[in-house]
Amino acid sequence: MTNNFVIENGVLISCEGTEITRIPEGVHTINKDSISSNPYNAFNIKELYLPSTIDYNNVEYGSLECCHKLSKITMPSKLLKYDSKFSTKAHYKYSGTVNTSAIFFLFFGRGLPSDLKEIVVYGDEKDLDLSILDWEFLQRFQRSFTLRIENEVTYIKLGDDKFKRDSYSKEIMLPHICINNFAENVAIDASEKWDRGTFIYRAPKANLLETTDNSVELTLSPREMSYNDKRWECPIKINVSAVTYLYPVELECYETEKHQGCKLLLLGDRIDEMPLENLNRESYPTVIVWENYDTVYGKLKAKGWTL
Repeated sequence: MTNNFVIENGVLISCEGTEITRIPEGVHTINKDSISSNPYNAFNIKELYLPSTIDYNNVEYGSLECCHKLSKITMPSKLLKYDSKFSTKAHYKYSGTVNTSAIFFLFFGRGLPSDLKEIVVYGDEKDLDLSILDWEFLQRFQRSFTLRIENEVTYIKLGDDKFKRDSYSKEIMLPHICINNFAENVAIDASEKWDRGTFIYRAPKANLLETTDNSVELTLSPREMSYNDKRWECPIKINVSAVTYLYPVELECYETEKHQGCKLLLLGDRIDEMPLENLNRESYPTVIVWENYDTVYGKLKAKGWTL
């Protein structure tokens, strides 16, 4: 017995499912009844971790289909791949009734849990070929979801997929793909159907370069400045005399949804000409940068700027 698991020679015999269930490293085989032997416990599982030692050839079809309330699954990235031998075998075994574009789909039988909103993958692979992955199949069960790639990838290939459209706005609904690397270090091989706004990278390193004139150099967050901007970051040079006020803002990046960036109001000394009752920050020139408040204030102060 290992905590809430019964494991024999790497085979998961039974599992007492809790809200967050981590199947231990060393387990390589999951049978049809390893988790479903107690449907009540399986129903409790909301987050499931699969170990790196899993051998997908030893995981039975439908072994996780009892996890109806699953909202997050963490698994080795090898399970997100397509394996022609494994998939062909499953296709003939189940008369073509299952989706074989990703290995882990077969763990859930004919459909995914309707609550599944986050897929987290980890591993050592630097290149990920996701071109075979059926995103449309994923969207049948969850219209909005996140693929979080913990591998420090440098190359991702994506196929020319079909995506659902929002029934009201008619906009194409793309997943969030969170990537554990800086934008400049990752090559995305994808068609124009993939809006680059769907990719979330690490927060850029703070720009600590010093200038020789009356300016500061910072890192602009373009997508925060313009709706659906495809860029992730770009350098920006601002004259210190143009800055009127600054305050912290939260930006989404790989590390967190609450990375502290900074917003700068650019009215110069014209602020004294503005009637206070009409002063609406959103109506005047502003920029949003990745550097936090303290970094921006420090660079401005070094150039003689004061609040």
